[in-house]
Amino acid sequence: MRYGNVGSYVYGASSDDNRNLYPNYLMQLEMIKWAVEGGCDVYDFGGIPHFDDENDPVYGLYRFKKGFNGEVVVYSGEYVYDFRPNTARLADICSGIAFVRREHERRNTQLKHEKINV
Repeated sequence: MRYGNVGSYVYGASSDDNRNLYPNYLMQLEMIKWAVEGGCDVYDFGGIPHFDDENDPVYGLYRFKKGFNGEVVVYSGEYVYDFRPNTARLADICSGIAFVRREHERRNTQLKHEKINV
């Protein structure tokens, strides 16, 4: 997204598939080029969680973004207000269940691959 002189990386994700080819670096490079071509002189990678804790499970996200030689700018943070707290709780529970199921499937797939390669 471009707004004024700032190009912003709003949202993205990746998987372990073909990670050795570094597809996220290419995607970011193309987005930075697009921002510069549009007159931007700032590219905002968006938030980084817990950049001061190397043990955090998503610390790699910080390393990835910092690898582009940017600077960490700390803003006030993110605030969430649930207008419907019961619905929000239900969504959190469903999200947790979905996460556990995906992890279970990922581990089963990994075990199958390990058995095939033995």
